[in-house]
Amino acid sequence: MNKRLIYEVKAVSNIVKRTIDSRLSKDLKYEQLTTSQCKILNYLSANEDNDIYQKEIEKVFSIRRSTATKTLQLMEKNGLLLRAPSSKDARLKKLILTDKAKALAKNISEVVNQIEAKAENGITEQEREMFLSIMEKIKSNLSD
Repeated sequence: MNKRLIYEVKAVSNIVKRTIDSRLSKDLKYEQLTTSQCKILNYLSANEDNDIYQKEIEKVFSIRRSTATKTLQLMEKNGLLLRAPSSKDARLKKLILTDKAKALAKNISEVVNQIEAKAENGITEQEREMFLSIMEKIKSNLSD
């Protein structure tokens, strides 16, 4: 049977999501956080020294404006982030993690690193680079 590339990408995505959800729920008791919220926390934590705005979250995670707005509003409501006016443009609100979110992000990062190490087991650096290159091409081909 000829495997379809897009179905394989989706299958891997589903497995990754289930694995992360399961580990966070079991190991860290964060069942109230969605995978998207965890990814955003992790990203904001890794880029703490930079001003990050909603538009960047939309681009980095390939999500629509409405999805980003809803997710970030819920995170703000749950005390995970604050929106502060930009010093460069008052219309823009930079995203700032709360102390609560920083503690969560550290634990989430550890879990994600463990899962990523397991996923990359047996994959050479050359294979990894080729995979990332192919994924970039797929994203570019399918972007609007």
